[in-house]
Amino acid sequence: MTRALTSALIGVLCIAASSASAMNCANRDAIATALSLNYGETPISGGLQGDDRIVEVFVSPEDNTWTILVTETSGKSCIVAAGTNWAQESLLPAGIPG
Repeated sequence: MTRALTSALIGVLCIAASSASAMNCANRDAIATALSLNYGETPISGGLQGDDRIVEVFVSPEDNTWTILVTETSGKSCIVAAGTNWAQESLLPAGIPG
C-alpha cells in the first residue's frame, strides 16, 4: 500500500511539474547546489517517471525540510513541492490500513 501511495504522489507531482511556473525551474545542478547551500538538503531517493523524467526527494536531516524535484531529459528541473517536518516512517494514523 505504501508503494501505491508513493506512486500516486509521484504521479500527481509530475503532473504539477508540467505546469510549474518558470520561477520554480532551472538547471538541475543550480537547484541542487542552492538546496544544499541554503537548506542543507541532499538527495535521499528518486526514481524514473516515464521515459523522460527523474523525480528526486531532497531532505535536510538536521532541519527536516524537504523538496521534490522533477528533472526532464533536457536538464531542466522544477521544484514541484517543498515543506517541513520530513519523516521517514508512515504518517497514517493508527487503525488505517496501509
